[in-house]
Parts: sequence; C-alpha cells; structure tokens
Amino acid sequence: MDITMSRLIGPAADAHNRPMVRRVTSAEFVGRAAELAAIHSALEAAADGDGRFVLVAGDAGIGKTRLVQAACAQATLDRFGAVVGGCVQLGAVPLAFAPVVEMARGLRDELGSDRFAELAPPALTALLGGEETVGAGQLFAPLVDFLARLGRLRPWLVVFEDLHWADASTRDLIAFLGRNLRRVAVTVVLTYRSDELHRRHPLRPLLADLERDSETERITLSGLNRSDLVELLIGLGCHDVDLAGVAALLARTGGNPLYVEELVAAAPTAAALHGGLPSTLSEAVLARVGRLSAPAQAVLRRAAVLGTELDDRLLAACSDLPAEQTTEALREALGAQLLVLDGRTCRFRHALLAEALYEDLLPGERQRIHVAAAQALEAGEHAPGLPDHMRWALLAHHWNAAHDVPRTFVASLRAGSEGLRVNAHAAACGHLERALELWDRVPNAAARAGMDRAALLLQAADAVHLTNPSQRQLTLVNAAYAALDDAVEPERRAAVLERIAHMHWELDRESEAAAAHEQAVRLMAGRPPSVERAAVLAALAQSLMIREHPDAEATLLDAIDCATATGAAGAAAEARSDLGWVQAEDGRADEGVATARQALDSLLTHARPYAAGRGHVNVLATLLRAGRFDEVEAVGAEGLEYCGRAGLLDRLGGAITSFRVLAHTNAGRWREAERVDTEMRVRLAGVARASYYLSSRRLRLQLWTGDHDAVASGVDRLLQSVSAPHLRGPVLLRAGELAHARRRWDGARSAFEAGVRACTAGNGQFHLAPGLASALAVEADRVTALYGSGPHVDAELAQAHGVADRLAGQVAGLRARVGESLTALLPEPAAWLAVADAEYARVRRADRADEWAAVGETWDTLGMPYPAAVARWRAAEATLRDGGGRSTAARYAGAALDVADTLGAAPLAAEVRLLVQRGRLDLDRAAAVPEPPSTFATLRVTRREAEVLTLLVAGRTNRQIAEALYISEKTASVHVTNLLRKLGVTSRIEAAAIAQRIGSDGD
Repeated sequence: MDITMSRLIGPAADAHNRPMVRRVTSAEFVGRAAELAAIHSALEAAADGDGRFVLVAGDAGIGKTRLVQAACAQATLDRFGAVVGGCVQLGAVPLAFAPVVEMARGLRDELGSDRFAELAPPALTALLGGEETVGAGQLFAPLVDFLARLGRLRPWLVVFEDLHWADASTRDLIAFLGRNLRRVAVTVVLTYRSDELHRRHPLRPLLADLERDSETERITLSGLNRSDLVELLIGLGCHDVDLAGVAALLARTGGNPLYVEELVAAAPTAAALHGGLPSTLSEAVLARVGRLSAPAQAVLRRAAVLGTELDDRLLAACSDLPAEQTTEALREALGAQLLVLDGRTCRFRHALLAEALYEDLLPGERQRIHVAAAQALEAGEHAPGLPDHMRWALLAHHWNAAHDVPRTFVASLRAGSEGLRVNAHAAACGHLERALELWDRVPNAAARAGMDRAALLLQAADAVHLTNPSQRQLTLVNAAYAALDDAVEPERRAAVLERIAHMHWELDRESEAAAAHEQAVRLMAGRPPSVERAAVLAALAQSLMIREHPDAEATLLDAIDCATATGAAGAAAEARSDLGWVQAEDGRADEGVATARQALDSLLTHARPYAAGRGHVNVLATLLRAGRFDEVEAVGAEGLEYCGRAGLLDRLGGAITSFRVLAHTNAGRWREAERVDTEMRVRLAGVARASYYLSSRRLRLQLWTGDHDAVASGVDRLLQSVSAPHLRGPVLLRAGELAHARRRWDGARSAFEAGVRACTAGNGQFHLAPGLASALAVEADRVTALYGSGPHVDAELAQAHGVADRLAGQVAGLRARVGESLTALLPEPAAWLAVADAEYARVRRADRADEWAAVGETWDTLGMPYPAAVARWRAAEATLRDGGGRSTAARYAGAALDVADTLGAAPLAAEVRLLVQRGRLDLDRAAAVPEPPSTFATLRVTRREAEVLTLLVAGRTNRQIAEALYISEKTASVHVTNLLRKLGVTSRIEAAAIAQRIGSDGD
C-alpha cells in the first residue's frame, strides 16, 4: 500500500487521535523585523527591474529558514511570486543541482504543468527526469532567460537554502546568476550556515565575489535578544518563565531559536528549563523523540538514514512495519512537529534532528537501513521522477554507508558518469575518485567498470579539468599513462601523451607540453593513418602554432591528410582552422581568413563545441592580422553567442572579447572597446585565463588614454600569473611602453629587450614589429632629451646609438625573413616597421617630415587613426626642426590634435599642444577640411574616412581630396575605395547620396 502525503494531512487534523504535546514552534514570527524589511526592499527593487541578491548568514538553528519563510509569505501577500530550493548533503558528496530541481518542482506546482512546460528551457525539464544531457551551457544562460520570463509575469523571490552544502555546479550556477541577473525582476536570497564555513570552504570565494557588488545585501542573523526571547517563549506556551529563567535560558542558548525550541519541547515544566535538563542539544532532541510511540521512533530512525527530506514511498520500502503503521507513525511525528509538511514533501523540521537520530543508531541498524534504501532505489518504483544523476548519487551514498564495496564501486562509476552528463563536474570528481580508491578492493573491477584502470583515471582527470584545472588532473593522467599495459597499442599510448601535453599547457608549462607532444609523435612514426595519429599531429601543430614555430604549417598539413584519410571530419576541420591562423601569421592574411572561415563552417557541423568555439577565435585572429576590423566585430558577436549557447563563455569568452577590444581600439572606436571589455569583465569575473586575455589586450588602450596606474597594476599582475614566452612577450612590451611614457629610460630599455626576445621565439611579426618600433622610439626620445647637454653625456649617447643600431639590425632581419620563413609582411607589422625606420632616423636626428607624413598615410590606409596622429605629430616636429615652415607644421599638428582630442588620447594631445606652444603655431582652421557631420558616426567609418566622405559630398576629385587632407592621391583613392565597400555601393554618386541623407537626418 502506497503512502502519500495527502493521506497524512487529513487525520492529522484530528486532535483527539493524538497525545497533547507542548507547541515547539511559535505560531508568530519573532523579531527579525529589520532583516525582513531588507529582503522586502530588495524585492521591491526587483519589481522595478533591478534584480538583487541577498545573503542570509547565521549558525544552525538561528532562524534563517523562518526568516525566508516569512519573506515568502509577505511576498505572496504582495502578489509577488516566491519559490524555495534547498541544497542536500549526502555523506561527503553533495547532490548536484538539488536546489534547482526543488525550485523547478515548486514552480511547476505553482504555475501548473502546462504553463511551466511552455516557459521552462529543455535543460530545466531534463533535470526533472528527462533523458537529454544537461551541460552548463544548456542550463546556465537558459535559466537566466527563464527567470527573466517569470519576472515579466510578476516579480519573484527565489530562495536557495543551505548553500554551505552546495555542490560546485550549483555554486558555478549561482556565480553565473550573480553576473547576469541584475536587470531581471527577481530577487535571489541565499542562506548558509556561517559556522560551517571553515577557512578553505569552497563557498567562500563565491560569497566574496557576490559581496563585491555594492547592490548585494548581506544579513547576518545573531541570537534573539531578551525581549524577542520572551516573545518566543510566550509563543511556545511558556507563560510561567520568570525573568531569571529567561536570563538563564538566554545565556545557555545564546538566543538560538532552535536550541530554545528543543529545550522547551523536552522540558516537562518551566522549572526544568534551568534544572535537570539534558546537557546537550542532541540529548534534548532524543528526549523529544523518546516521547513518541515505539513505531514512530523506529520510522523516524529509518527516515534519518534517508536524509532531511523524505520520500514517503522510499521510506515505506525501508520500513519493517506495515504501510498503515508507517502512515500512523508519520502522523504522530507530524503532530509532535518533529516533521513538517512542505508542499507535497515531508521533511524533518531541522536537519539537526535527523543528524541526532542518525548518530543514535547502532552500526548494524544503520547498515541494514542503508541496504534497504539502496535496494529500494535500485527497484526504481519507490522514487519515481528522481533524476538519474541524483538516483546514482544516492545509491553510491547508501551502498558506501552499508560497506558494500562492489556495489559502491559500480554506483560511484555511474554517479560520476551521470554527473559529467549534467555538467556536475565537482560531484563527478568525488564519485570517480571514490571509485579509484575502491578499485583494488573490488574483484574483477575492470569487468564491473567496463573499462580498465587507465580509462577510469582519464575520466577522473577530465572531471578535475572541467571543475578546476590543477596539479591533480596531471597526477591522474600521468597515473593513467603508467597504468597502460606494455602491450597496449601505440595509438592509445600517444593519445594519453597528448592529454598529458594539453594539461601541461593548461598549467602554463610550455616546455613539458612540447616534450609530451614530441614523444607522442615519435610513437606514431611509421604507423598507418588513424584518428589517434591525426589528433596527436593536430595537437602538436597547435602547440607549434601558438609558439610561432616554423614547422607548424607542415605538421598541420600532415594532420589534415591523416584525418581526411580516416574520415575524421572534425579532426580535419580543427587542423584546418589552425592552419588559417598559421597562414595569416605567415603574411598570407586573406588566405588565412578564407581557410579559417571554411574550417569554421565544418567545425559547426562535425566537431565538438569547444573546437567550434576555438574556430571562431581563429577566424578573429586572421581577420585582425588582415586589418579587417569591422568583420572582427561581426564574427566576435557570433562567437560569443555560440559560446553562450554551448556553455563555453568561461573558457573562450575572454579570448573572443579581446579580439573585439583590439579591433575597436585600432579602428579608433575607443568607447566601444571599453564597453565590450567592461561587459565581459563583469560576466567572467574570477576566470583566470579570461582575465589574462582581457587585461593584456586592454593595456594598449589604457596606455593611449594615459591611465598609467591601471597599466602598471595590470602588467604586474599579468607577469606574476604567466610564464610562457608567447604570453609574457606582449605584456613585457606594454611594460616598456609604460616606462617610456614615464620617461624611465633604463626600465623601458630592459623591458623592451625582454619583450623583443620573447617575441622573437618564432616569426613573431605581429608582436615583434611594434615592439621594435617602440623600442627605437625610446632610444630616439632618450637621445633627444640628452642632445646639447654637453660632453658628460657622450657615453650615454653612444650607448643609445649602439642599442638603436642593434634594433635596426633586428628590423632588417625581420624584413629578410620574407621569402625565407615568411611569405610576406602583414599590413600592420609592415606599417610598424616603417615607424621603426623613421624612429631609427630620429635617433640620428635625420628623420624627415615627408617620411613621417608617408607613415601617417600608411596608417590612414589601414584605418588606424591613433598611430597616424602620432606620425603627424612627429612630422610637425621634424618640419619645425628643419625649418620647413610654421604653416606646414601647423597643418600636421592640427590634424594630430584633432584625432587625439576626438579619441581621448590625453598624453598625445598634451604633447601636441606643447609643440604648438613651443613652435608658436597657428592652428587656425579657416582653410581646413569641413567638420564631418556627427551623424557619420552611424556609418562606422574612421574619422579620416569621414573627412574624405565630406569632401566627396562636396564633389571633390581624388586629387582635390588629397590636396585638402595633405595626403597622396593614391591614399585618397584607397580611402574612397574603402568607403564604397563599407557603404555597400559601387559609385561615388551613391556614396554621396547616402552621406547626404544621413547628414540631413541629423539636422
């Protein structure tokens, strides 16, 4: 006979059928008025579209649950929605996503099954018992959208209780909500036991992250004061307690409501409150239980083995009593308020009640009940609707507590696999690690597991890697390699080596990764084509590519051939995507873009999501090297959308956004660069690798805007966190630029020497060319500062000239690689080498204004206004020095100042103004180019292109445009061609018509 909660509710209302007991929970909500008001205020803010988080901390029994119950009741009265979900701890491994499952069930009951199914994402439905795999990418972002939809119906109060028991997946989910649930009509209340948070508790980082937001409300519950305690005692029916008794009770309990309630419930009289009561709370709890009938006590002890929340059918299956007696026992416990009905679920009123009962069981009793619970779960019909990952976690817990090693082993394996399936990686780690511990104690372990020990070690390593990349993952995968049988085929051994290499790379151990890659390749030498061989070659090539090694392309082509021969379309596409990057770095930018785009199309169809996400990164890298900045923005937006759906933002969002930031910075869209950077920083706060990409790419913009303190902080943090040369090199170059801006010549020279050395490991033209140009600028400025100081600086001048000569030799060496290890120079590195030539001439005071003007035109052609403005500032300097005329110098200086002011490049603007003042230049722009309409900004053109467009509208020819802007006719023609492409037209007339229409719209 099934026991259902509905059968318990009716008879329990009959007071004549049960013994009278003292009320043990006050009918009134006592105290906590300020705390309740704080939650209500947060909910009102959510009603205005400003989602809030409220943290409620306190010791066990202090009243956190009563507070949120009162808040939910108040929310319901105010016509808001309210739903509660709680975390569950089973032994050492928590249940993954337990509060989400409970919340979803509550919402389904509240909204109705049909309405819930209409609003809920598939991943949430899957957690309630569906068959499909649930990953973070499938649950996190869709859950935010789901809550947003709920908020549009009415504001909601969502409570997650007992966060100290939360599994890592739940913590990750809450962190994601904390970053993305700020403009939704939802208030999230999180409760946790503060006395559970030891120094290394995994909840601490999440709490610190949430508390950094000034809008997060923190409520710390302390014990009740004397007046509140008196009110509580009256609510419990203790009207005869004197003031001395109140003071003694307050001293004894610290005002903890649970302790008070349990002591009052166990006391036969008021006098016993400060008399012969049990000395511990456990004794008080057991004294209460001892007042129940023997059948009720037996049922409660079995219930304690099942946890704080009870499934009535599972409990019936574990009980030795007939179903009717189990029902009566539960009614009795409900009447005594040891159990409570929570919606359609029966649970212990306090978790401590279950703990005390469990500890009171004899070891043999516990074991028998755990066995019965496990057998009932295996039967299946006693817990319908329980998600598979929870069912196997419960089975592993019960069999482990029952000391059945083989069954614990099998259940732990399944729990680990199911945990990985729903992206509960931390829980999966716990289960798989337990299976590894039991391996040697299980007869025929490999047969039971369906895999050998090496495969299990690799699975556990994957779980660690997905949870938190650390040394532990490397320990496990090294153990897997050692566990391989001597007779194992080379393909499998090489595949494990490839995993070892990848994990070394994740831990920033570049040389160890390279060694493992090369060992894997040696194992594959002479072997026939296979998927494993293709994967090993592709992984090695990726390592070579990142290190800019000249063998990368040949290795990738081998990988593509091998993958194609074995029909591994995904592996072939991955290698082809990396090939596009290598081609672009080699100077074949447009070819690289085409290759990477073609590979991305294939990756989206044939490869795993992470590979497709990396495919977007490779397309962005090639576009940036081709100088196609507008396309970077479009592909970057597509990549972020894809990674959001696939749950890959934490791993790839930083890299994708960093390319967007660079493209906007280069194109002169600095506000847009700051916007996209800030948005992603908020979403990816605390993600280490994302922090590197975002911070390192933002340094250039911070330097150009003059935020030197931020650059100094960023450089120090980045240099402490990375060791690989390909990561340190660009950061060291930024360190040199910062020292240069602060006129610290020796520091700048040292930083550039280290940065150039790191960037010279491979071809390195994309980073090496600007590094050489900037290093030469330091020596030029140093010589300028020393010039005319007298013979005492001759040695320093000679040293600067010597350093400049060596740098110029490196510039020549980079150019010499074209036709050798490089096919061509990329457009941007070529422009930087032109800057390097001009800076080297400036070291010798031989630079010319026309040389700098030509450099500025080159930057104009690339659509990079800032370095173009710097070149025109240098042209103005050279003009004044060589007596070229103040009017010409003024035209150069005026053009540079316009760009600097428009961009917000304060340091450059200050330098130009100083030159104007020193040279007594007249920046009267009466004959200058007409100011472009502000509405041209909607066309996403550079300022120089806007000037060209303005003259185009006026009917100027290319020659007239060139004369007006002091550029060559060829450069003017390039600008016109770029404008036609950006506007999507084929003639000057069409372009002028579009410009006139937009200009008139803004009037």
